[in-house]
Amino acid sequence: MKNAQELPLVSFVIPTLDSERTIGQCLESIKRQDYPKIEIVIVDGGSHDSTVKISSLYTSRIFLDRHSLGHARQTGANNSSGSIMGIFDSNVVLPSSDWLLKAVKHFDKRRNIGIVWPLNMAPQNASIVSRCYFNFWNKRLTSTTNALPGGNSLLLREPFDKVKGFNVHLHFGEDMDLMRRIISRGYNTAVFNCPIIHDTMRTLKEFTRKQIWGASSLSSIKDEEFRRDLVDSCTTWESGAGNKSSPESARIFKEALLSHVLVGLKGMKGVAEDRDYSWFILPLLLSIRIIIYGVYFLKLAMLGNNIFQRVLGHFVKH
Repeated sequence: MKNAQELPLVSFVIPTLDSERTIGQCLESIKRQDYPKIEIVIVDGGSHDSTVKISSLYTSRIFLDRHSLGHARQTGANNSSGSIMGIFDSNVVLPSSDWLLKAVKHFDKRRNIGIVWPLNMAPQNASIVSRCYFNFWNKRLTSTTNALPGGNSLLLREPFDKVKGFNVHLHFGEDMDLMRRIISRGYNTAVFNCPIIHDTMRTLKEFTRKQIWGASSLSSIKDEEFRRDLVDSCTTWESGAGNKSSPESARIFKEALLSHVLVGLKGMKGVAEDRDYSWFILPLLLSIRIIIYGVYFLKLAMLGNNIFQRVLGHFVKH
């Protein structure tokens, strides 16, 4: 075990936008870590609430970036100093004061670890939607041998710099795009089985809006080959998966009908094993995801501008 002087500096890079509901708990959980070298960098997208005021109680390193999410994350990385970066969201809480020390040790577990990816769990007394989402998320992660890490991970700065950081043009999937490029350079991922608490997907409406945001952002990418690769990553959650020649719409439906549904059916054993009845709404959540992604990419492939685009756009605004 390394002593305090030998431990690397960890920079938590956190984008915010009207995050007053969660940012205080997030930063408090970071500050209470039994880890001697922590830096917190906040990149705010122009909040109209007390996000910045709350953040200033924990750090003076607060930057404004009203561009894409990828651009904001890169701004944070550029203004951080740690040899390890925590690419975290503002609605995440670290569960215990020794979490970070245990997580950092995973970089030494085996050769060439570049990413430490923790499991996620819903908060105590979370909604049935949030519990179902993370039950499925964790089942998918532990059922896949080549799972692709996303956000809320720790990563070494060396591979981050080698792949030139985030794609600043992306507003969704920027985390998976980064991780995919790091893994392609030969770096490995260590899964950390001590879950972080992720306060998201609280309602069916919030879940639906997230799917619309993802599908609309991905379908707006102009480079067809890059779009296909990123869609594949975001829908399969796997590194190196997918048929490079098939259109996105076909890939989405294949993935939904095979991997998602099969993993979901296996996961629904959780109803009997741990009496978590949130599994019962998994078919509803998968159906919403399939329909939204299918509509956007069928539109992209065949229909042009159509009524579905206008209806979904109206939903996002309201």
